[in-house]
Amino acid sequence: MEVTPLRSKHHSLQTGEVGDLVDLLGAFELQNTVRVRWILELPTPTIRLDLVVRVEAWPFEWGEQGAKPLASASVTCLATGLRDLASVLIHALYLLDGQLAALEWERKEQSS
Repeated sequence: MEVTPLRSKHHSLQTGEVGDLVDLLGAFELQNTVRVRWILELPTPTIRLDLVVRVEAWPFEWGEQGAKPLASASVTCLATGLRDLASVLIHALYLLDGQLAALEWERKEQSS
């Protein structure tokens, strides 16, 4: 399996932060063999001062009704001191990666 480097190939195209995040997410999905779903929501309907970002890792071939993600993590932006969306998304992927690594470790332990 070929792994895409995390360096941006979009920088010269002037797509800026969005292109960098596309590269990062693509490399993450390829490395972990998952699809990542992003969910952005307000913490509660009445409090609109913060944003909760939830990420879920799904197998590439998901589609079953009632299926559950392989792993999930959430970040409350301002509560963690993260002020820009790129930092939030990177932090969320970091948390998700830790869960996926623990899941893989558990699978290896069970197969031994």
